[in-house]
Amino acid sequence: RTLIAFERLYADSWGLMATTTDVRYVFELGKRFDVHPDVRFHLQSGTSFWRRAYVGTVTSGIVEAPEYRAGDRELGPLLSGTLGLGADWLLGSSTADPWILGGTFEATRTSYFDALFISRRYSEFAALTLEKTF
Repeated sequence: RTLIAFERLYADSWGLMATTTDVRYVFELGKRFDVHPDVRFHLQSGTSFWRRAYVGTVTSGIVEAPEYRAGDRELGPLLSGTLGLGADWLLGSSTADPWILGGTFEATRTSYFDALFISRRYSEFAALTLEKTF
């Protein structure tokens, strides 16, 4: 049994700050098969220029708009939570350099704290892999 935990802290020149926490628990169900449930949380602030709506000004007939504007809700504050399950199966007769058949399924819910039209999103991801170790 193995517990794997990752923590990522992020900051950039746009003022975006984020944290991602990922925890996976790997356990064997025999010598050739393991299962690994996974949970991940991602929290981020918005960029320094993020606004739900941008407001310009008109002075002496000249329209002035904010220098930086974006309609991408991914640049705003958000929280994502992911639950996943994966499995690996060692194929062949030799464990020294096996082929590994793997599968993963994840479901994610993202909540946008300051978006105009979409306040949440659900997504799913599935993968089937074949790996050869040497």
